[in-house]
Amino acid sequence: MRDVQTRTARILAGLLIGLAWRAFAQAPLLIEGVSDKSTYTDTVTLRVPSTNGHTYEVRLDGERIPTDWPFAVHRMDYHELEVFRTNSVTGEVTNRLARFIVLSSQRGSPEKGLIAWAPYPPIHSTAAEMVGAQLRLMTPRDYPLGLPIPVVAAVDNGLDQAVRVNGWVTAPGFESNPVQILRGHGSALLPAATNAGAINYDARLHALTAPKTIQIEADTAWTAVSGLLSGVNEWPENARIHVIGHLTVATNALLTIGAGAVIKLNPLTHITNSGAIFINGTPDRPVVFTATNMVWPEQTNIAWGGFIMRGSNAQLVANGAILAGGGGLTNFGGFSPGASHRKEQAVLLVHSGALAALTNCAIIHSAGQVGNGYNCQFYADHCLFQRAITGGEYSGSSSLVILNHCAVIEFPNDNGVVNAEIVDADYDGIYFTEGTHILMNSLFGFAKDDAVDSGSGNAGTMFLTNCWIESAQHEAQAWSGSGRKTWTYDSVNLNCGQGLEAGWNNSGDFSPDCFGERLLLTANAVGARFGDNYDWAYPGFLRLTNSLVLHNYRDIFLKTWNSVKTGWDTNSWVDRDRQVDFQSNFVTTADPRFPGNQLWDPATEFWRLTNWMTTPPAAPVGVGLAIRTNRFAMTGLFDGVPVRLSTFTTNVVSVNYTFEGSGGALAGGVLVFSPGETVKKILPTGFDPAAQTQVELVLRGAVNGELTDHTNALFAGAVAGPQVSLAVVTNLLSTWRLTEGIFVQLDQPSALGVSLDYRFDSATGLVASGTLVIDPAATQGRILLSGANPFDFDYLRLTVTNPVNAALVGTASVVFTNPPLTLSLGVASNQLSLDSLVAGIPAQLSAPAGGSGVSVDFQIQGNRGAFTNGVLQFSPGQNALALLAPSIVQADQDLVRVRFSNAQHARFNGPDTLYYLRSTTPPVQSNLTLVARGSGWHYFDQGAEPPAGWKGLDYPTNGWGYGLAQLGYGESDQATTITRTNPVNGKVHAAYFRQVFYVDPSANFTNLLFWLLYDDGAVVYLNSNAVFRVNMSNDPISYLSWATAGGENSETNGVWPSALLWPGANVVAVEVHQDDSSSSDISFDFELIGVPVPLPSPPQALFWGRFDAQLALGWGDPSFRLLEATNLAGPWTTNPAASLLQTAPTNRQRFFRLQK
Repeated sequence: MRDVQTRTARILAGLLIGLAWRAFAQAPLLIEGVSDKSTYTDTVTLRVPSTNGHTYEVRLDGERIPTDWPFAVHRMDYHELEVFRTNSVTGEVTNRLARFIVLSSQRGSPEKGLIAWAPYPPIHSTAAEMVGAQLRLMTPRDYPLGLPIPVVAAVDNGLDQAVRVNGWVTAPGFESNPVQILRGHGSALLPAATNAGAINYDARLHALTAPKTIQIEADTAWTAVSGLLSGVNEWPENARIHVIGHLTVATNALLTIGAGAVIKLNPLTHITNSGAIFINGTPDRPVVFTATNMVWPEQTNIAWGGFIMRGSNAQLVANGAILAGGGGLTNFGGFSPGASHRKEQAVLLVHSGALAALTNCAIIHSAGQVGNGYNCQFYADHCLFQRAITGGEYSGSSSLVILNHCAVIEFPNDNGVVNAEIVDADYDGIYFTEGTHILMNSLFGFAKDDAVDSGSGNAGTMFLTNCWIESAQHEAQAWSGSGRKTWTYDSVNLNCGQGLEAGWNNSGDFSPDCFGERLLLTANAVGARFGDNYDWAYPGFLRLTNSLVLHNYRDIFLKTWNSVKTGWDTNSWVDRDRQVDFQSNFVTTADPRFPGNQLWDPATEFWRLTNWMTTPPAAPVGVGLAIRTNRFAMTGLFDGVPVRLSTFTTNVVSVNYTFEGSGGALAGGVLVFSPGETVKKILPTGFDPAAQTQVELVLRGAVNGELTDHTNALFAGAVAGPQVSLAVVTNLLSTWRLTEGIFVQLDQPSALGVSLDYRFDSATGLVASGTLVIDPAATQGRILLSGANPFDFDYLRLTVTNPVNAALVGTASVVFTNPPLTLSLGVASNQLSLDSLVAGIPAQLSAPAGGSGVSVDFQIQGNRGAFTNGVLQFSPGQNALALLAPSIVQADQDLVRVRFSNAQHARFNGPDTLYYLRSTTPPVQSNLTLVARGSGWHYFDQGAEPPAGWKGLDYPTNGWGYGLAQLGYGESDQATTITRTNPVNGKVHAAYFRQVFYVDPSANFTNLLFWLLYDDGAVVYLNSNAVFRVNMSNDPISYLSWATAGGENSETNGVWPSALLWPGANVVAVEVHQDDSSSSDISFDFELIGVPVPLPSPPQALFWGRFDAQLALGWGDPSFRLLEATNLAGPWTTNPAASLLQTAPTNRQRFFRLQK
């Protein structure tokens, strides 16, 4: 080897020093305790451990929290933990998102992802809200001794419109048995009379009166009936009928019941109606069906059964009837061919063409369900269905259900009790599946599941207009299922878990398709929701326009929790904003995803609320504490005490409040409701609960409102005072951490607010000081250093002292250190590819340069001549630069050395010399796609096996269809839909697919990679050879063969030998089979890839150069070793060093070679 001779030096033109850099390898960004898309029961503790050399911004639900600190999350809700980490040297930002749910063990999956919601109790309306209204009662005029006395009440405006007020109807002598009015409707069973004579029931609701006289009979003569009724039968006016056993109205028989009749039924007795029953009561003289005792929901042992009607001859036409205490069987067992989520008996079972038409009727105090329908006609007008397990379930494609001016409320009751068993018990107001359902001018809700639910089954329609839906534990309107189309207009969804929901559908079509216009969705946990709280598929669409979505915990919520589905339905735990259209609505929370909506301004838009008001707009409204008991533990103060209005109003309403202790007033304030607000919370401020044994919250002096409900709440017991601490786990931190602030944490909120003094000291004295104030009800604050540059000091000491209204615990002093400035090169090793030199050589400081800056000398030298040298200069504040050399002619060099030296105001950390070596890499070969996913296929879907030879190359495909994969039916992600049924053979058992492809005769493959999508089983043939089967038996396969297992859009892959291919034309054929006759879909797609034989590696090159009297040798493949000798004939010795080898020549000549 001869010495390198210095040639003409070429100075690199255009050498640039710029603000570009490549980052060092980053340490993993860790989150402990929670993982993305996970659910935790009751509580979870998370922690974001910090890494030296980085600053952090950690946000939980948008609020900053400290790093390293264990942070317990107890609140049931959907949460987002966002972590942003910045490399303090490079400025590179790394981020992570952990989405998780905390779910209370007292709630369960029906409420996954929601807050721990329970509807607030109703607040009584004022007398002013009832101006112009009237109270109507329906009670029997004459009634026997010993039976509960039904009272049905309604409040309307005299023009056939309900007035949506709350209150209690009372009467002298019945003070302990008031009738609760819920939005204009209510009922009760008065205690059975024990003495004969007149009962003067002088009903009053504020100024509204409806006096009734009920004559109690001294001696009642009962007519006992049971068995079969045929022909024409009449129970005349004022009849007293005792049904002592099951009663059957025969086909074509008629039973007429006159006004004032009372029918007493023994426990668990039924009326099977195969003919016609006409009930001719009136509101003044209703016909009463009653149990022998007082019945409540789920008290099945004393309730009578119900009407059982099946067939087109069965009809019940009722006017002026009260059905109390029915639905007695705990396990009815007779809902087939209909459906029921609950097993308890329905008071009205209307199936298979039967008709029920009810006017001015009430079904109350039922042990089981109100109704159950299947392919029926069910009409209710001016009816009340109250206090049952559910209003019932109605299914069947030919069903027609119409409810007008009705109230469907209290399932099973409105008592505020909620637990995991209750929320999953299907206490729906009313449930629909197939058929047509029309709900008008009606009230729904006060239910411990959904108020109105439409899901499951096949296609069905929902039309809902001018309705008021309130106080459902879950959804006001729960729309889901296949083929579901819903329209909702001019309705109120208030105080529910979710207002309008477009939920699941596992059948593959694009439903539910939901539309809402002119809706008021307010004071719900969620206003408008796409998706639900389960783990299913969500292909539907939700449109909402010209509506008010106000003061909900979340106005709009679009996340679903489904596992990964197929095709486009893979959006889990993200907002499905492409499946909604929200335009021209008013919302209280700005949402940039929906620019067509406007932010609600109550000062200018209040008048819009009148569209849904049935009370005088200017009337003062009721105000009260929205609580069901007025005694609580002292610790409950910081949950906030809810105050609710009786209804939304166009006025600004305010109410004064005071917190009072044993010595008098402690603090007070004013709670203000803007138009549209109905619920707000009072939090304790201005006093120390730890110094009190009991505290009473008292409401006083409402403006534009009247105190009509609870005005006092007592909190008693001991509560410890708050403790405050620095949220750090060590007292020594990097100065960089000061840029994010130092968190101060309270273990619980304080009603007084908390403050503490702080100061920053350096070696020379005080740098900064101040006082941190944490507001009442808050639990953390943040200390920020201002007015000083922390990097100007070797260290800073933060000390906190003098806590006010809290005890200082834990660490009270932290030292922030500024380590000596270091300079590093941002590269992985000191030997690099020459190709990478053009991207620049990154140089990085461990912290920004100080006031004197930082400089370092550099030299770039190639093995074929010197390039250049110079100085890399960091200005004050800079911490990353790059040496750029875009004009290097790489072809002129084999080996380039870059050396840095003489660093000023910083010390070098790591290598200061780099070598850039010419690469000798083998040519890159790519796999060859022979059959592509989504490509075109001939298919045979004619309900039979194709003619013989269909797997062969020369088979003619005349009569076969052609289309792009994915092919099949029954799924939403298929590009080509094939035939589902055959007119001769019924549902298609199997479908057949084939594709001819070509292989270049010169191609040489090591093996073949295949991928198959199938549903439910498949056999694959390549050039007529069966090469793969899945979910299919090893027996001979025919068209009638079933798959051995289901496979919902399943995927599989594998490897085949390349010898299966022919040069030139090849054919792949696939048959896909159903797993049974009920299977609803077929899916198919396929891919075949050839893996080429690798090309031989190029010869390994040895590059060399002389730098500073040293010989440098380098090679690219580390599996090679360097051999050297002083004579070409040897002997050769192996040098153990790897590339790069640097050595000082000691002989006149030396020889080198590489060996593997």
